[in-house]
Amino acid sequence: MPQQGKRLGEYLYEYLENDDYLHKLMSILSKQYACWLFHLDWKLTGKQKHDLLRFADLLSKSINKKGDSRQKNSALKIIATLSKMYPNDPEVALITNEVLTSFNNFLPRQGQSYTLVPTIERLWNETLINYQKEKRQIPGEESKSFIGKQDIIFKSLGNELTSFSAPTSMGKTFLIEKYIELQVKEGVVGNFAITVPSKALITEVKVQLIDDLGMKLKEKTYRVISHPDEYRSDYEGSYICVMTPERLLALLTQYSEVRLIHLFIDESQKATEASSRSAFYYEIFDKISAWESQPKVTFASPLIPNPGIFKKLVQTAEASDGLRIVESPVTQVEIIFDRYANKAEVYDDLNRNTIPIGTFKETLSVPDIIQKMISILGNSNCNLVYYGSKVNAISDAVVVSRSMEESNDPRLIELADYISRKIHPKYILVKLVRKGIAFHTG
Repeated sequence: MPQQGKRLGEYLYEYLENDDYLHKLMSILSKQYACWLFHLDWKLTGKQKHDLLRFADLLSKSINKKGDSRQKNSALKIIATLSKMYPNDPEVALITNEVLTSFNNFLPRQGQSYTLVPTIERLWNETLINYQKEKRQIPGEESKSFIGKQDIIFKSLGNELTSFSAPTSMGKTFLIEKYIELQVKEGVVGNFAITVPSKALITEVKVQLIDDLGMKLKEKTYRVISHPDEYRSDYEGSYICVMTPERLLALLTQYSEVRLIHLFIDESQKATEASSRSAFYYEIFDKISAWESQPKVTFASPLIPNPGIFKKLVQTAEASDGLRIVESPVTQVEIIFDRYANKAEVYDDLNRNTIPIGTFKETLSVPDIIQKMISILGNSNCNLVYYGSKVNAISDAVVVSRSMEESNDPRLIELADYISRKIHPKYILVKLVRKGIAFHTG
């Protein structure tokens, strides 16, 4: 018996997700893109390319409640790979623009190789797109718009209590920074606090806030601090505290008069982990609960199934559903190197299987594989290598760096100098970054 209130489009997209031809095409695309990437022989027929683009256009407009994020990510993967394989193809460029627009991605397109014929329909579409751009404009940023569902998250930050989860690529910390920036510029008076799980993130967030707010900090009498020792009881302005939970608890304990108007718990899953650090979060909530005027509280976490559960940390009522965003504005192609079977495979997300690309003639170490990848792909490409061990990630980064020259890229030189100043001149990342290598052990 059909479900009441279900639209025809939802049924159609459910069938589309299981379409055999789509699955076959995605398998072919995964294999051929991997071959293209490694300069092997590859081929897509004109019909296969055309049909993939038609599927991308359809999937990007999915209204399938159960699988729209998967379908939209498939659309993104199709245009991302085809636009690399066919950089000068007008049909690919046209559908790529359509798909990105349907994702509310209005960033400038590079190398647009087609010209649209002026029609009433085109003018109407441009009017709608310009309206969406204006509607989704980032406050204080005239030329920038929210991407994907960033605007939904941003609006939720004004709630008294909210908890949201989203992929890392959604820019959760960026949205929090922009929200605070907007409040300061609009003249809101009061102390904000952001808890972050590491000292490295403290520096990153603090510097970004200072850079973005600039002279507005002095004009609106705000200071950005990252340690309790920077707090001054006689200061008549407001503070933006960027601290680990330990430091924030120390601030609230040492200066009992401190009150917050908004507390942001970034990486909030840390608050419920079975570790000694989680106790600091609970003590912070205990102190806040005793205040006469309660601050707004926002929990931000990576993609988890039940973000609403964090609300129970600050209220006795049963936790309501949080805001869960599963749609990602980015996609990736995963290449697997099996050192034990001496083979390389590409992972097909839609079919959830691996497809063979080729074999090795000899057993290679991980650094050897990375170096061969760099020699094939070139230094101009950015690639991620996933490790199962922090120690191996760091040690292999050092091994790979030995065969590379320092880069002349001023951005890398500036970043390396910044790390040297803020952490230590002999910190291992300083030398690595100068060669365009870094590691992340989150």
